[in-house]
Amino acid sequence: MKKNLELLKEKWGEYVLEILVITIGIFGAFILNDWNEKRKEKEKFLILTEQLYNSIYTDILSFENTQKFTSEQIHLIDKYLNFCDKKVYKKNIAELFYLDTHGKLDFTESKILIQ
Repeated sequence: MKKNLELLKEKWGEYVLEILVITIGIFGAFILNDWNEKRKEKEKFLILTEQLYNSIYTDILSFENTQKFTSEQIHLIDKYLNFCDKKVYKKNIAELFYLDTHGKLDFTESKILIQ
């Protein structure tokens, strides 16, 4: 026991230095880990922001296409209604059904429907 105390008295500076180095190393590891976590969070934020931007951009394009398609449909319906006001049609349901199911129903050009 005396031998250990004498050794401790002789080398106390070395032991304090070792403890200090270990403490600084652990503290440095915590700082490095914290920096790395913040870097990962920033990277994740940038990726999510880019994905959100791309999603909004795609939605805008989709909306514009839908708006254009709807405008064209409204124009065609108006054209059809104007055409219907000027002509009298035969009421042949079978012919209408056939034309509709085969994709050949075009009210603006169909001679079958006009009297």
